[in-house]
Amino acid sequence: MSAPTSAFDLAAVDMDGTLLHDDKTLDSAAPSALAEAVGAGRTVALCTGRCVSEIRPYLPQLPMVRYAIAEVGALLYDLREKRVVARHALPREVIDAVVSFVCSEDVMVQGVSAGQAYATASMVPRMAAYNMAPYIPLYEQTATLAPRMTDLLEDPTRTWEKLNLFHRSTQARERTRERLGGLPAVESYSEVTSLEVTPLGIDKGSGIRALCELLDIDASRALAIGDSDNDLAAFRDAGMGVAVANASERALGAADALVSAHDKGGVAEAVRRYLM
Repeated sequence: MSAPTSAFDLAAVDMDGTLLHDDKTLDSAAPSALAEAVGAGRTVALCTGRCVSEIRPYLPQLPMVRYAIAEVGALLYDLREKRVVARHALPREVIDAVVSFVCSEDVMVQGVSAGQAYATASMVPRMAAYNMAPYIPLYEQTATLAPRMTDLLEDPTRTWEKLNLFHRSTQARERTRERLGGLPAVESYSEVTSLEVTPLGIDKGSGIRALCELLDIDASRALAIGDSDNDLAAFRDAGMGVAVANASERALGAADALVSAHDKGGVAEAVRRYLM
């Protein structure tokens, strides 16, 4: 959508590839810009595929951020009050289909339940093979590691908001997407060869709408900043979508505006240009 003539009221900011550098450190220009926006009466939210346990390490640097649209919209979380505002779980038939699939394919699966990440312990040191090497320290620090992820997924008493499926190649990822087609779920590309699986109708756009409703802000007054294909729904449903220069081809094509790369102060530039 085209931007309103006046400033926006809310910024929904992606993390990986947008707010964070490739080494997963926070862009140094961002905190001061975000603090300025909040000081001017604006709301800043994280809008990310990460779950709450993966967001927490950054919170000391981001005390001005109250809300997280986490897990590609599957969980809305109040970071200040440390409570779940809204949660959407995957249907059991999706979980069962993924378990059946990963048991016969070379795919690493990570699951998120109630904002906490879970993974198979033996797979974490091998994440480089699935093009996820930068995330190894994060998983070692924040994930609950189990002997077999599939055992957790098969537990009927546990519910899951999101599954991440990590592949060795883009071709393997596309085969997975074709295999899972027709299920009541949304499959979104992320990272180099990852596939995110969330409940049907749930994406970053639905998360932005939910937060706007909570705060009594019209979604046309929301600014989305991102870099990846999973940000397309955020660009669609927000009043304006801003892509950092390192964004994927599809994100660049869908954005209303372009700013500098994630490691060149892109988020700070977008906030000061469009939110203030």
